[in-house]
Amino acid sequence: MDTHHSSYRPFHGLLNHGNHLPVHLFRHQHTLWDDLKSYAGFVLDGFLLPQILLNLFFNSGEKALAISYYFGTTMIRLLPHAYDLYRAHTYPWVHAFKNIYANPGSDFYSTAWNVIIPCGGLLFAAIVFLQQKFGGRCILPKRFTDLV
Repeated sequence: MDTHHSSYRPFHGLLNHGNHLPVHLFRHQHTLWDDLKSYAGFVLDGFLLPQILLNLFFNSGEKALAISYYFGTTMIRLLPHAYDLYRAHTYPWVHAFKNIYANPGSDFYSTAWNVIIPCGGLLFAAIVFLQQKFGGRCILPKRFTDLV
């Protein structure tokens, strides 16, 4: 085959199918390690949950975390999800490559999770802010704060 000819296009057949590469070429065997990596990323996104629970149990109003720390870290944790959403809507032809490292149907890398996780992170940051301002149990209804 003459590869020096100007009309030689090795990927022309792949890219001509509606701008989607066949996903079966990039199938990745799903392993326990892949599941653990996905779950670890999910746990890291909820890094404020232990602080929320400690504030709740001890009714702490202390400013244990600086607002610049938890707000800044929350924003940094949201950037990969925002990028994934941007990439999915701006470069739809790259959709087939998303399945190389993650299976969107079975872990935390789908479009829905890229919306849910940032909303949860912002909710956690808002709860920590309220707990530090009004006390750890301020997020509970009044009838539960009186019992504890």
